[in-house]
Amino acid sequence: MEIKRMCLVLAVLFALNIAVILLVERADAASYKKGSAGNMVSQIQTALKNQGVYSGAVDGVFGSATEMAVKAF
Repeated sequence: MEIKRMCLVLAVLFALNIAVILLVERADAASYKKGSAGNMVSQIQTALKNQGVYSGAVDGVFGSATEMAVKAF
């Protein structure tokens, strides 16, 4: 019974850890806007392209096409 409870606690902690990581990544991405540039913008563009809402070049520049794709997402 105690092992079952420990496994449940570990599973909950793991799920909370994943949730925190996702929230931090989302908050970080939310701080980017038109005119931003860099590796994180490239990652955003790649994610948008994988979702099918961005068809532009993955160039690391947050321009009009990236802005429209973010709004569409």
